[in-house]
Amino acid sequence: MIPLRDHNPTSRPPALTILLITFNILIFVQDRLTGHSHLALVKTVRGWVEVEQFVGGLTSQYALIPANLIRFPAEQWSTIFTSMFLHGNWLHIASNMLFLWVFGDNIEDTLGGPRFLLFYYTCGCVAALTQVAAAPLSKVPMVGASGAVAGARLAVDL
Repeated sequence: MIPLRDHNPTSRPPALTILLITFNILIFVQDRLTGHSHLALVKTVRGWVEVEQFVGGLTSQYALIPANLIRFPAEQWSTIFTSMFLHGNWLHIASNMLFLWVFGDNIEDTLGGPRFLLFYYTCGCVAALTQVAAAPLSKVPMVGASGAVAGARLAVDL
């Protein structure tokens, strides 16, 4: 079931939630506008297939690549944060922002703005570092606010 709204009233407008959603969307649009396509080989059950792959302009520079973070932590640590604002496609950002809209306002209302932002980033960092720990040699770029948004969703249940 996809949540479209909740029934928990808030005592103040969700300013930071709206700001995070807006910023994510602006970064996504910029990433799409500055990206490029290239041909890539993909291994399937039928063998290798050549496909056209899109790489966002910001994604190529700011995505978190676990192998790079492990190898060059001093130079790559900031990608833990920057990757939270990058998304792979329209469905990815739409679902993340929908869940942030539905659940973020309640967490922001409960915690207050600064603590909500700290909570959001902490959840995103824990999710990113967990993924790095699970696949430290991966060269696949990690993008998305899914970990941060999932933390906000989980907090609603607590």
